[in-house]
Amino acid sequence: ASHPTTISFNSCMKAWVNARTSESSKRVETLLQRMMSSKNDEVRPNTITISTVILCHAQTGNAQKAEDMLHQMESGDIWGPNVAPDVVTYSTVISAWARTGNINGAHKALKLLETMVLKASNQKRSDAHSITPN
Repeated sequence: ASHPTTISFNSCMKAWVNARTSESSKRVETLLQRMMSSKNDEVRPNTITISTVILCHAQTGNAQKAEDMLHQMESGDIWGPNVAPDVVTYSTVISAWARTGNINGAHKALKLLETMVLKASNQKRSDAHSITPN
C-alpha cells in the first residue's frame, strides 16, 4: 500500500501555496490539521510543514498569523522541540511584515531580525561551551 507521508502532505501544501488562491490558506490549514490527527507515524508536521503554512499566510497578506505560527514554533508546545523555525521561516515572516508597507510592519520586521541575531549569538556561545571529542 502507498500511504501518504509528511513529504506527500508538504508537497500538496506547496501546490496550494503556489496556486495563490483565496482558499489557499484554508486548504493548507486543513491539511495541517489532517496531519496532526493522523494515526500514521510517517505523517507528522516538521519544520518544512509549518514553514510552508507560514509562507501561505505571508503570501496571502496575513503577516500576523504568520508571526503567530512562528512563535508557536519557537515555543515547541504544539509540534514539539524538533519543529523549530530556521532562517527561511524567520525571513518569510520578515518579508510578510515588509509587504505591509507601514511603520508597524517595519518595527515588527526589525524585532524579528533582532531575535535572529540574538539566537545566533546565543548559539555561538553554547557551541563554544560544548565539548567536542578528538
